[in-house]
Amino acid sequence: MVGKQVLHGERYRSVGIELILRSRVVAGLAVAALAAVVIGVNLGGYTLWDPDESKHAEIAREMLVQGRWLEPTINFEPYHDKPSLFYLIVGLSYRLFGVTELAARLVPALACWLSVLAVYLYAAFSAPPRAPAETGEGPRSPDPAIAGEGPSSGLVACLLLLSSGYFVFIGRFVNLDAPVSFLTSASVLYLAHWLRRAGDGPSIYPFYVLAGLAVLVKGPMALVLTGIPALFVLATGEAKLSDLKLLRGSAVVALIVALWALPVAVAHRLPARVPVGAQPATLLRGRPQVPQQQARSLLRAGSAGRAAALDSAGAAGPGKSVA
Repeated sequence: MVGKQVLHGERYRSVGIELILRSRVVAGLAVAALAAVVIGVNLGGYTLWDPDESKHAEIAREMLVQGRWLEPTINFEPYHDKPSLFYLIVGLSYRLFGVTELAARLVPALACWLSVLAVYLYAAFSAPPRAPAETGEGPRSPDPAIAGEGPSSGLVACLLLLSSGYFVFIGRFVNLDAPVSFLTSASVLYLAHWLRRAGDGPSIYPFYVLAGLAVLVKGPMALVLTGIPALFVLATGEAKLSDLKLLRGSAVVALIVALWALPVAVAHRLPARVPVGAQPATLLRGRPQVPQQQARSLLRAGSAGRAAALDSAGAAGPGKSVA
């Protein structure tokens, strides 16, 4: 009799876990769909904004034109203000979808969409802090399969995030803010997840990998955004220095940056493949800028006329339309 009760109890428990997981998947799909609509509606329906959108869109276009995917250029002059990862991804978007406003904005939009999903996954699935059962300190940790605050917390967190006008804005704007925001946020959320599941098997190294990729998007400032939470964890005693594997993690970040920086140093010594007739960059407030009309005209050409637009762009020079 006792055996049957235990069997029924285990069956009901497994059914309950399945229902909880299914509800989280359904809620996650709803969050993904809502975020896609809020961030993506009419994404390519308006022209580039000067000066930032046109500048970043043009840098990625020149990568595509020259086939040099490591070193950014603006009007075919080296542009070393930021690393090249963002421009490389936008250039690949151009290759896949054509040189359009939509293709340029897909990258920040995707980054914001992934940020929403990261927040949902953390809020809905991350386990609360564990306490050793044998010590009697605090409640026993829940089943890892159903640990976390649940789909309702994930939904609320994502709705709050999507209600932020500036967050949605950076996802619809060709800029580096959305990708670096996603990578740094994902890095810190993973660190929090790692702390909550300490001793349960997750590795700390994804935290450093995400931080390294964030550096490749917007430079060393990403280390500040990811380093402050790590220092806070050490200061509060939630983790030891040995637990964070700081030396090895720093080596991971350095390796990721070096995989880009060293080839760029070599590529910088190679002659640029500048289209015939290209002129030096114009300057705005001391920084190279692509003229707005030129960038808008190139993007309006669309995928159908991309090849002709790219060929004529080099001969047009700054300030001339190639529409």
